[in-house]
Amino acid sequence: MELRFFAKRILSVLLTMLCVFTLFGCSGVSGSSNQEYTTEELYALAEKSVGEITTYDKRGNGIALGTTFVISKDGKCVTNYHVIEKAYSIKIKLGSSTYSVQTVLAYDKDIDLAVLKVQATNLTPLNVSKKGVLGGESVYAVGSSKGYTLSFSAGIVTSPDRVFEGVHYIQHDAAISSGNSGGPLLNQKGEVVGINTMTNIEGQNLNFAILYSEMDNLVYGNSLTVQALYEKEFDVFTNLKNYIIQNGTYDDGDYKLYTRTTYSNDYTYAYRRSCYYDTEDREIVFGLMVDSDYYVEIYIDEVDGIYRWGYADENAYYMFGNLYASTFNTNTTLTYTTKNVPAYLLSSTRELASSMIGLLCSYM
Repeated sequence: MELRFFAKRILSVLLTMLCVFTLFGCSGVSGSSNQEYTTEELYALAEKSVGEITTYDKRGNGIALGTTFVISKDGKCVTNYHVIEKAYSIKIKLGSSTYSVQTVLAYDKDIDLAVLKVQATNLTPLNVSKKGVLGGESVYAVGSSKGYTLSFSAGIVTSPDRVFEGVHYIQHDAAISSGNSGGPLLNQKGEVVGINTMTNIEGQNLNFAILYSEMDNLVYGNSLTVQALYEKEFDVFTNLKNYIIQNGTYDDGDYKLYTRTTYSNDYTYAYRRSCYYDTEDREIVFGLMVDSDYYVEIYIDEVDGIYRWGYADENAYYMFGNLYASTFNTNTTLTYTTKNVPAYLLSSTRELASSMIGLLCSYM
């Protein structure tokens, strides 16, 4: 099924990101001559430099598809941040070659841009322009529209400078769809003037590309591997909350989701799990019923900017641990702090915490 990102930068219009989401089944060469190309020549230029991005989760399942383009011979490529934001690994297809992204050289979530690096030489970069555009100027979009690689469309600039929350955009009417995110908007000289990012789905060809000069606001010097970026930026709480809301049942302020029932190794105990999101307290609670004898809960909340899972009760028993993206690995050994928790309760709480991680692993 296809999931769409809705743009955060909404003023009075409804904007949506252009990245296709499927649950499967740094600078470039600046400037150019004053030569203007035919559309056939522009397509030939783009064909060598525009690629398709596919991102994957920890289990190797494809989660997103978008567009990128080359800005240096040694493998620097530009795309939107929202294309890669949940990725544990990334691959880029350029022509007949496929590359694994090694590092993220720079990114900015608010501007929605990222510069990636693949191990390659002698790639063909697109020329870039930082001079802006004029209203009425002809422009061309290239990208994987709905997964159709190297889709090419033509239009005009319908507004040269729209500003949403401090970020400058080119409004244009060259046809773009989900999958165009991160792809170039070209002028008649074959220069990149913008990065296609979003569209107003309630309008007619109200499309927006980030002005290429916004690339100057990216900060370099702290390169990360794709996995390191995932660990740093993946918002565990928000993604889990959204998962419960999307898959659970709403009841009097709570979204509740029953998961699975399992048994102890000797089949002595049955463990029934559930989780819910409390909209009033804005916390996530996991519950574990052991047979029908007792019920234990752990919660996920934010403490001093760090998400933690924990257990506490009126007897001053408590147990908690930090919650990071790296926690969600089936081989992870839970680390935690505990006080006064009796052995039977400690075992149940650890079982519940492990089941919580197992649930998260199933979709992250």
